[in-house]
Amino acid sequence: MVLQAAAAGLLGLILYAVRGGSILLEINAEFNAALLRRMRCGGIWASVGCVMALATETSSAAHLGPLCLCYALMMLGKRFFPAAVMLNPINWIDGGDGILAGLETVSILLQIVFLNRGVREYV
Repeated sequence: MVLQAAAAGLLGLILYAVRGGSILLEINAEFNAALLRRMRCGGIWASVGCVMALATETSSAAHLGPLCLCYALMMLGKRFFPAAVMLNPINWIDGGDGILAGLETVSILLQIVFLNRGVREYV
């Protein structure tokens, strides 16, 4: 997420130099909030990939795991359970701050558990 924030800042500086004024300050607060939620959601999916890779001890799980999980949740949310709005990860961006915070916390705790387990195996 830090890298995404740095990229957004760099883009703002480039646009400032090209345009001669700050475009990021002219964008409304609603857009900025949505951008931050998207960055947070992307960070959470990366964290989920990290947990899957640590749990399975394969690097391909870091890439394919979040993709398959996100796709499965989208299909479940759109096709089978349309009344469960927050089952679809796309809806998390629009207003699922509680869900994002919960997933972030669970993901960080699982990373700590799997990293401690891996350290104990090799030490």
